[in-house]
Amino acid sequence: TSSVSGVQWPYNPFIYINQDRGREVHLTGYQPTEFVNELYFNTHDDVSVTGTSNTYKDVDGMPFAILLTEDWKWPVEFVDITNSYPKLRSWAESNGTVDTDWSLTKIDTLIWDSNDSTPASDDFNNDAKSRFWSDIDLGTRTSYIEEIDQKLKITGSAADVWRDKNNYAARYTTLDGDFDIEVTVESQDYTHPWAKAGIMIKENITNPDENLVIMAVTPGNGFSFQYDWKGDGQLCGHKGAYRATQEVNNYVRVVRTGNTLIGYHKQDQDSEWIETGRKYYENMAESLNVGIFAVSHSYEYGTVVFDNFIINE
Repeated sequence: TSSVSGVQWPYNPFIYINQDRGREVHLTGYQPTEFVNELYFNTHDDVSVTGTSNTYKDVDGMPFAILLTEDWKWPVEFVDITNSYPKLRSWAESNGTVDTDWSLTKIDTLIWDSNDSTPASDDFNNDAKSRFWSDIDLGTRTSYIEEIDQKLKITGSAADVWRDKNNYAARYTTLDGDFDIEVTVESQDYTHPWAKAGIMIKENITNPDENLVIMAVTPGNGFSFQYDWKGDGQLCGHKGAYRATQEVNNYVRVVRTGNTLIGYHKQDQDSEWIETGRKYYENMAESLNVGIFAVSHSYEYGTVVFDNFIINE
């Protein structure tokens, strides 16, 4: 909370993990603080010997943290850093004396490109576009969100999204400004007539206590556009279309135009979209979270299968 003077570079920067103050990660050769939990040392692949220069590295000499003075290009997710940066291993094994410029030699095809994180249409081809998706599980029991056989499947047990209940599982991204999105609900287990699956729009989808709209299909009550009618963050307004929704593909869509969100539905890919409902919010954020969500409305598990998330140009 206040500045510190008289400290010279190099500093001893560090982080700690998952709010566990004793689980510190420092640069190799640097010492932990007095708050460290020493029980973490020499577990798994750690070979740290505190009080020496042999700290915060694994059995192969790989550091737990690195400090770079130039722009950093991240490896593609799930790719070992030594594959993206082939000179890193020799640098680490030499204790930093060989290939000191290791970060300048990279395999471009194994480097993450910021364009890969730009939201785009997704046919759920086995996580091919996972870089711009995140998952949130606010179910009453553990949910499972996975891409299998070129489909997105959400299996979960979640009480509901309605009034003071905000239990759901979702895969979401962020869109700026106006947008036009749709998704196919290919199948939905009949766990309850008011189980819901479709598109969820929030300013922060990880916050269960604030809502904007959902455009959903239900097993027993047709299509439902739900919104925050009272301005208290709860979904309590409903406009529905009571159509049979079982045993057929169902299509839901949400369009943002300025501060208005409009929900649509249809049951045939070649049919015209039918407006289900709309809601205007006076002060809506420029960036919104857009999620594909499922609610079982039951303690029992139910599975929803989605296909073809489309961002219309």
